[in-house]
Amino acid sequence: MPTLRRTSAWVPQSFSLDEKKRIYEAMDASTAAVDAAIKADFESLPPEAQSMLLGMLCASGCMTPEWWKETLFGKMPESPAEIAEAVSK
Repeated sequence: MPTLRRTSAWVPQSFSLDEKKRIYEAMDASTAAVDAAIKADFESLPPEAQSMLLGMLCASGCMTPEWWKETLFGKMPESPAEIAEAVSK
């Protein structure tokens, strides 16, 4: 990947459209990698620990409960029963 050129300042207008696209793609890929690592770590826990951790994360105020559920389960569960089913797998 070519290096990004720098003009007088690091502002969005100082990057070409191709450079902005590469920056976005790199950010998107790193976000996906972090989300996958979080999900893999969660899935490695026993069901009881998954349930406790999910409750703590949802109550933490860091992100929304919906975000945690979607990140950890791959899609938003529709009901508490669906969450319990996913955790028990």
